[in-house]
Amino acid sequence: MPEDFVRAARATQYGEGILIEGIDKLMTMLAKCCKPVPPDAVMGYVTKGRGISIHRCDCAALKRLAAEAPERLIRADWGNLAKSGHVFAVDILVEATERASLLRDLTDIMSREKINVSAANMQVRDGRARIAFTIEIRDNEQLQRIFARLLDVPSVLRCARS
Repeated sequence: MPEDFVRAARATQYGEGILIEGIDKLMTMLAKCCKPVPPDAVMGYVTKGRGISIHRCDCAALKRLAAEAPERLIRADWGNLAKSGHVFAVDILVEATERASLLRDLTDIMSREKINVSAANMQVRDGRARIAFTIEIRDNEQLQRIFARLLDVPSVLRCARS
């Protein structure tokens, strides 16, 4: 994001939530398009009537919104929310060679790591499986740990945020 477009102001904090510069007691929500997680670099976008949506700085939707209305960007930070123990929904994609018990093996790993899976969708084509999960994690460290564990599963080729 070009720094010239980002509104600068003093930082204030409301409760345990996300720090929004220059604004107090305004509703914030995590953007569903990119599902940011601490310590992702985040930016706020002032919406019409819904408060501020918090996006990852590398979010394609945020870049499009910034191009249309750069004056609506506002700096944001995780504040105490990063240390609060809250869980955040994250979409991940696992690609693997299709085999029996693949889905069970992947969900067993997540169960052992005490990660809740709130959605799963598996598609198989030409012997390749693409499994999209929505999981609930505390932070990026936990996400990287689960990626490492999933990559140890036989036939898994790739894991990434989607």
